[in-house]
Amino acid sequence: MKTRTVVITCICTAAVLIGAALIYAGRVTGDKLGDVISDRLTLLWPDMMALPEPDRALLVMLSLECNMYAVPAEPAAVRGCLAAAAAKDESKMNNAEQNLARLFKMASPAN
Repeated sequence: MKTRTVVITCICTAAVLIGAALIYAGRVTGDKLGDVISDRLTLLWPDMMALPEPDRALLVMLSLECNMYAVPAEPAAVRGCLAAAAAKDESKMNNAEQNLARLFKMASPAN
């Protein structure tokens, strides 16, 4: 009976440690992807954090929709990615295309 309890305890401990490692790895990966997306967006909006919260939320939503982390760090590629995501049917509910056009007008003139 004691052997069975020890085995179950070891299995549970291993499961908890593996779960904690996976959660940590997911958090680190998520942070890195967030940094990449932020870097891409600041190519067009260097002062992105000064934008109103709804505009930042729209940019983040579209960035996730178009897999911005896989897009080259070039202003034209970032614009294309965001525009493609805004054109999807799911995004039209939020007037994404109109709001994105407004944000593109506010983008850094060099880009």
